[in-house]
Amino acid sequence: MIHDSKEVVFWTGKWGTFGGSGGLGDFARRLLGFGYGRPLETSGGLLRVVPFGTLFCSMNWQKDVSLLLLRVGAAGLMVPHGWGKFNRLMEGLKTGEVQFYDWMGLGTEVSLSLAVLGELVAPVFILLGLLTRWMSIPAAITMAVAAFGAHGGDPLSDKEHALLFLLPFVVTALMGGGRYSLDRLLTRPK
Repeated sequence: MIHDSKEVVFWTGKWGTFGGSGGLGDFARRLLGFGYGRPLETSGGLLRVVPFGTLFCSMNWQKDVSLLLLRVGAAGLMVPHGWGKFNRLMEGLKTGEVQFYDWMGLGTEVSLSLAVLGELVAPVFILLGLLTRWMSIPAAITMAVAAFGAHGGDPLSDKEHALLFLLPFVVTALMGGGRYSLDRLLTRPK
């Protein structure tokens, strides 16, 4: 129950304490990082008022580790795909013939270069956590083009890899790199 939208009230009674000490409540407090707050006496038990900001403060590390795993996992698995496309682009430029999906009539060379940007350059930045949100955008666009453009008429099984990469890049664009990134290191207050 939220009280004054800045504090949360927890009840202590017959079945244990949620947010206080002892039994299930102590377990919940340790697991979720609840503070004890100030007690308020009631007829059915004890109410505790806890500042709302302390509720999930201990869960920040979980969010940051999750963002790190998502970022490193998706970008790390994408880099080999981008490296293959980079080699394909270099070979095609040597021979004078690049064979690739022509996106929006830009030409195969430009389309493959954009794919290298989205599958090699951007994921390297994402791996490092540098310009994470910005670099997640070309990576996500590349995966959307692969899923809905190059494999637009194909069955879902052919689009699946692109869609599975699209989702983490969209989440990374929305959430950023988290605490364990170069973005955080370079932008935190001195």
